[in-house]
Amino acid sequence: MRFALGFFLASTILQAQIAISGDVTIPQTVTALGKFPQVTVTVTEKDKPVTYTGASLFEILKSAGAPFDEHMQDRALHNRAMISSLLVTAKDGYRVVFSLSELDPKNGNAEVLVISKPDGTFSLLVPHAGSKARNVRAVQEVSVFQPARP
Repeated sequence: MRFALGFFLASTILQAQIAISGDVTIPQTVTALGKFPQVTVTVTEKDKPVTYTGASLFEILKSAGAPFDEHMQDRALHNRAMISSLLVTAKDGYRVVFSLSELDPKNGNAEVLVISKPDGTFSLLVPHAGSKARNVRAVQEVSVFQPARP
């Protein structure tokens, strides 16, 4: 029984991944955070400091070719970057939306980290937000999209 439980836990940990999809030039599946620059933040949880280390969601999306505002001279690309959004979906169906420009250091510079949890899942941490409503546990997908025109 212990072997079966251990195998189940090991296979669950090995399967943790985040699909980066939608309006990106290089759709990818992130299975490890080590190839991205690491960021460390300290937050207060239950009146105690807690330190997390993870990868910037901006860097992950940049590696997938998300349409960040790198071409200010090109008005069409600039507009595309300014209206793009991303939908973050968790295993339990919880979802949050960010504008792509709020993650870009040239615009909003919102610090959003993807951290690896001890249970093998990835979580999204927004350390300087006023509430924890945009933190997401067990992230499965990040999809970049442009909203439909009204």
